[in-house]
Amino acid sequence: MYHRPRVFQAPRLPAHYVKRVRKFSEVMAGLLARGSDHPGVLAITAIAGMGGIGKSTLAAALTHDRRVQTRFPDGVLWATLGQEPATSARLGEWLQAMGGEAHKSIDVEELSARLRAIFADKAALLVVDDAWEPEHVTPFLVGGDACRVLITTRRAAVAEEVGSRVFPLDVLSIDESLELLSSYLKRDLRPEEQKDARRMAEAVGRLPLALTLVAARLGRGVSWSDLSDALEAEVGRLGQLENPRQRWKPQPRLIATFNTSLRALSVDVPVAYDAFLWLGVLPEDTTITAAAAATIFGLPEGDADDILEVLWAESLLMPGDAIVQNGRTWRAYRIHDLLHDHAGTLLIAPVAVASERDLPGLGLTMVEAHSRLLGRYRARTRQGQWHTLLNDGYIHSRLTWHFEKSGTSEAIHDLLREETLEGRNGWFEARERLGQVAGYLDDLMRARRLVDDVGFGQRPLLGLQCRYALMAASLNSLASSIPGELLAALVQNKLWVPAQALSLARQIPYPRSRVKALAALAPHLPPSLMIQALEAARAIGDERLRTDALIACALHLPVAERDRALAQALEAARTIKHDWDKSHALVALAPHLSPLLTPQALEAARTIRDEEYRTLAMLALAPHLSGLERDRVLAQALEAARETWNPWRQSGLLIGLAPSLPTPLISQALETARAIGDQRARTSVLVALAPRLPAQERDRVLAQALEAVRTIGDQEARSRYLAVVAPHLSGLERDRVLAQALEAARAIRSPWRQSEVLIGLTPQLPTPLISQALETARAIGDEVARSGALVALAPRLPAQERDRVLAQALEEARAIGDRSAGTRAMAALKPYLPAPERDYLLAQALEAALAIEYEAARSDALVILAPHFLTPEHDRVLAKALEAARAIEYEGDRSRALAALAPHLPPPLVPQALEASLAIRDERERSLAIASLVPHLPPALIPRALEAALAIEYEGARSRALASLVPHLPPPLIPQALEAARAMERDWDRFNTLAALAPHLPPELFSEALATARTIGDEVARSGALVALAPHLPAQERDPALAQALEAARAMIRDRDRFTALAALAPHLPPSLVSDALEATRTIDSDNARSVALAALAQRLPPPLIPWALETARAIENEGDRSRALAALVPHLPPPLIPQALETALAIVEEGSRSRTLAALEPRLLALPIWDLHPLWNTTLEASSMRTRRDLLGDLSILHAVLAKVGGAEAVAETYWAIRNVGRWWP
Repeated sequence: MYHRPRVFQAPRLPAHYVKRVRKFSEVMAGLLARGSDHPGVLAITAIAGMGGIGKSTLAAALTHDRRVQTRFPDGVLWATLGQEPATSARLGEWLQAMGGEAHKSIDVEELSARLRAIFADKAALLVVDDAWEPEHVTPFLVGGDACRVLITTRRAAVAEEVGSRVFPLDVLSIDESLELLSSYLKRDLRPEEQKDARRMAEAVGRLPLALTLVAARLGRGVSWSDLSDALEAEVGRLGQLENPRQRWKPQPRLIATFNTSLRALSVDVPVAYDAFLWLGVLPEDTTITAAAAATIFGLPEGDADDILEVLWAESLLMPGDAIVQNGRTWRAYRIHDLLHDHAGTLLIAPVAVASERDLPGLGLTMVEAHSRLLGRYRARTRQGQWHTLLNDGYIHSRLTWHFEKSGTSEAIHDLLREETLEGRNGWFEARERLGQVAGYLDDLMRARRLVDDVGFGQRPLLGLQCRYALMAASLNSLASSIPGELLAALVQNKLWVPAQALSLARQIPYPRSRVKALAALAPHLPPSLMIQALEAARAIGDERLRTDALIACALHLPVAERDRALAQALEAARTIKHDWDKSHALVALAPHLSPLLTPQALEAARTIRDEEYRTLAMLALAPHLSGLERDRVLAQALEAARETWNPWRQSGLLIGLAPSLPTPLISQALETARAIGDQRARTSVLVALAPRLPAQERDRVLAQALEAVRTIGDQEARSRYLAVVAPHLSGLERDRVLAQALEAARAIRSPWRQSEVLIGLTPQLPTPLISQALETARAIGDEVARSGALVALAPRLPAQERDRVLAQALEEARAIGDRSAGTRAMAALKPYLPAPERDYLLAQALEAALAIEYEAARSDALVILAPHFLTPEHDRVLAKALEAARAIEYEGDRSRALAALAPHLPPPLVPQALEASLAIRDERERSLAIASLVPHLPPALIPRALEAALAIEYEGARSRALASLVPHLPPPLIPQALEAARAMERDWDRFNTLAALAPHLPPELFSEALATARTIGDEVARSGALVALAPHLPAQERDPALAQALEAARAMIRDRDRFTALAALAPHLPPSLVSDALEATRTIDSDNARSVALAALAQRLPPPLIPWALETARAIENEGDRSRALAALVPHLPPPLIPQALETALAIVEEGSRSRTLAALEPRLLALPIWDLHPLWNTTLEASSMRTRRDLLGDLSILHAVLAKVGGAEAVAETYWAIRNVGRWWP
């Protein structure tokens, strides 16, 4: 089925278009062909021919053909280049149309690369119109295998050089020429005119543009013979000026046609002739209205409108699409590029002609013409401030271009500094008000180009670089930070015009946020802007998001356009791969689809594999189908529900079906519901079906639901489901069921569940039952749960009773006396009480904690409370806590209590804690208690602790205790610990003890320790032990030990083991082993593990290995891990590698990771010569400006010394003022 492409940028066809059947078919066949014989090579087609021959018209006609639009559903994009193409602007327009972030860069290669990524899996036609040079075309060759490029050019060599298949376009046939004349004259040519028409067509070379000019003159009453004579005379005059061999070629004949029309115009309407010449000062492919023409021509608006009408009637102008500006619809006009060039030629021609056959000019240079035009516009400003210009549909988008052409480029800097009376950026405010934020960014990029290539002697301009980077980053922040709801509110309250908000919404970089903004704005946009919103929605790449955006826009379009948008949304939904997302999209679409589209949506729903998601989509669509089809779909959905074995999924589907089922199917649904085995699921479905039944049947079904609920054995579930049924019952019955629900809640044994059910019931309970609920809450055994239920009930009580209940809740918290929860509850209440009440509560909490019977809980509570007290009360509380801990019967709890107490104990209590630890019989628990106490033991107790540790029989526990003791052992005791390590049989226990011993071994024990390490069988443990020992070994033993450790590390299977071993080895490796260690690092799969190992190796790498290491770091995908590795490598990089490291750093999006890498790079950048540093600074500023202002300021704060070196004090001062200005312009 035909659908218009998501993006369509081609111009409309001329009113008198004549189809050139043969050539149209040839080029069409080329476009629709299978494509390149070589996968990955873009297929390019070109139409080549002289100016005015109809190349662009033929290309436009091809794009309007449904076959082409069907072949390229993802878009028909159009870029007109001309002799001076604005390449980055045109690429940016394509990028924005396809949903990318446009205008973030002026770099053509970057823009092309981003487009290439977008078009890689798209089917789009890319039209490059009016190409003059091969290098102009190359950036637009960005399509994937399913794309095609269509070029129009006057120079076949251009097309051939970029690999095009060229279709030469010749002049019109004689029959096509007569058809064009007849179409323009709006009548058939009379028999007596046929001969004259043929002669005239031949005289103008059968060129379409020339023929339209001829037809315009004929339409004004000029006879065939007079026009023929004038034309022949003009051709003769040109023949005297041209090379005789060129005389009869079409180009001179075209110029002759121009001159014939213009000569008549100069006589008939001289002011129109002068106005036509002023069109030569405009850029190519410009559309203007009378509002702009008034200033360009220097005439009143009404006269300018008449002049445009005259030029159009003479076919010197072509009609464009109407433009709405300032609340008024204007006729728009544009000029063919050949006529534009001719106007420019005459503009600079002498005023006084040498011969009456010459056409007079204005006698200006182009620079003078641009300056004079700018003077006319300046006269329309207030106090010379450009931002005060009224919108004429032209000047705001072209002002900076005229500055450049007039030789006053520096005026752009002044323009971008203009401020409004409120202190905001004047030019931005003006362009944003017109919805031209993208155009403002173009102006900003133009200003940046002026300063990007400054030399070292122009340091003040480097400050301007920072200013413009800050401005660009501020706009990025603005687009990212304004939520869609705020944009809509600004429009709704008439604080912003709709175009302004829509322009900003389209700049939002994140697709999901952009969709939300478009959806919020759609209800407030006029029809003319809805078209732009729809284009933005179509350009979103993600199918699910595109569907949502199209739906949001479609609801506010006229019927015909709405159906087209919904058809595109449906097409996007059909391509969604994930079943849940596709189901969600179809459910969202269902209420809005036309009768023609709903069956297609149903077909899409049936492709969903998951039965539940498929049924949900079908349920949403069913109400919008015709009677029989709807019943059939609902029957299928019911059948799917009946076949679902899971009772909860089955109940969910039946509940969704209940409101829509036709009456004959209700009985089947009811039968299915009654057969559901789970009472809770059955109850839910019966309740959902009840409203669809006759009164008597409904009461019977609700009774069955109640019966099912009453058979639920679990009191909690019964209470909850009685509450589900209750709202569907009449008053007395409802109150009776709620009373039963409350009764079931009172029988719940779990205090926490009872509290939760009571809290859920409370809003439904009738007033008479509140007192019973309160009684139930007060009877809850758990004080914390009771307190929560009381707080929930309080709002249902009268004021006096409410205060009493809240007081009781506080009292309940105070009354929790048998577990630490009560203490925690009171400690949590403390911040919310007045000071006297706080102190009283704390005293009560202490009393409650001491009263806790369960020793572990009492100890925990006392540890929690201790920090709230000041010394000496603090010490007394901890003494009581230690006493409680020692009394704990279960040794695991006693060990944990002692470990929790250890850091808080005052010195007098430590010996008691050690004795309590040594009294623990379970060796694991005893070792944990000893290990936690060791850092707090006085020296006199260390031998006692060592003796206890050595006495532990279980190796793991003994190793743990010894490892904790070793750092605190006096030298005479070290041999005992080593002997204990040697005696251990388990590899990991031996490793842990050796690793703890290594820094404390005397030299005479090294050999013994090393021999012990080498006996460890496990590679990870052996490597760890060798690494721990190596730094302390003599040189002759250190290197072999490290080689063995490295060999063990390389043999490790797990990434974590390998990187841990390598990171530990790195600081100690001799140069001979570093290469092997780096190779081992590169084989680690985990980004995090590889980065840690690489960072550890960085300072040990010899120069030949540095590039290899940098390549490894740059390949790490995770930004944080990449940053860690880069930051470690940067101090060791040779200067030629600094640019690569900087490029990698600037590509990091996450702020903290980027800052870490830039901070490491800063001293290395400062060490570079200024001629090397300058281009790197430009690159840095450009990359940072593409992020938010916060990101840019963060980067500048790190690299401020680099700015000072590159730009000196002037640049630093300008940057300071720029920060202040920009902060005021965009707070």
